[in-house]
Amino acid sequence: MVTERVAVLGGDGRDTRALPSDWRIFPARRYGGEGPTRRLLDSIASGGVDLVIIVARWNSHASTKAVMRACRRAHVRLRVVSRLGDLGKQAQP
Repeated sequence: MVTERVAVLGGDGRDTRALPSDWRIFPARRYGGEGPTRRLLDSIASGGVDLVIIVARWNSHASTKAVMRACRRAHVRLRVVSRLGDLGKQAQP
């Protein structure tokens, strides 16, 4: 069985207990600065991510747009949710 490589962009990176432990968490710019978004963009471009989930409520517009563009270019699936709590309810992508 192949494990899907999932990345979550947004939130403060703390409230992730309800998410699968193998998901990679990239905190919102407000909490993690530019670094997490840049690392995610690099992962998308290098083919290291199968699905990106953006937590829109806690993410900057600039980061959201950049990641959405990168996903389109790399043909990576993308899902946008309002809050991190929404992911706990739908943990299976």
